[in-house]
Amino acid sequence: LIPMNIKNKYHIFFISLLLINYVFPLLVFNKITLFYHDNLDSMIVYNHVLGNFFRGDIESVKSFLAGEIKIEYLRHLLKPFSLLYGIFNTELAYWITDFLVKITCYISFFVLSKKINSNIFLCCLISCLFACTNTFTTMGFGVAIFPYIIYLILYKKILKFKHYFILVFFSLNTDIIFDIFFIPFILLVIFIINPQIIKERFSNLIKILGIFFLFMLVSSS
Repeated sequence: LIPMNIKNKYHIFFISLLLINYVFPLLVFNKITLFYHDNLDSMIVYNHVLGNFFRGDIESVKSFLAGEIKIEYLRHLLKPFSLLYGIFNTELAYWITDFLVKITCYISFFVLSKKINSNIFLCCLISCLFACTNTFTTMGFGVAIFPYIIYLILYKKILKFKHYFILVFFSLNTDIIFDIFFIPFILLVIFIINPQIIKERFSNLIKILGIFFLFMLVSSS
């Protein structure tokens, strides 16, 4: 067994690697820089308008097609994370969301990977890489939480309150249009890891995915 202080050092090291994406350009350019493809062309604009709406500017949505698009049609109106755009300015809200999504990726994947592999260093490394690959953080937390959903299906026969809370919270922050296509991959990964689990815990699988889909649908309605 690896001592807890060594595990913590691994976590600090790899989370620090994630932070380089923000700290390095801040030190060099005095601004955090963005280089991900197609991250500013639509969702950030919608979230900016939602932020103005949450602050009381109900006319902000009229900037789209001379008011022909109603506020209810903006995809993230009911997503809790979009409230960050009402609390902070658009740029800061984006970076806060970006970091929260990536740290969720890291934790979610680590929880799953440590059940599969006992090498904590390797688990931290792969979790960090997974977090780095999630570039469309404007879409919410769906992809970030998927490894945790796989973990629940594979390793939790009985769900506790904290499991339900995490499922509901993150499903409310998931974009149904973008993330629903990843659900088949969850089943594929589960089948690859343990083909028998789908038969043995079919009811649990349906319950977990059903709860996730239900609240994802509610916040996308």
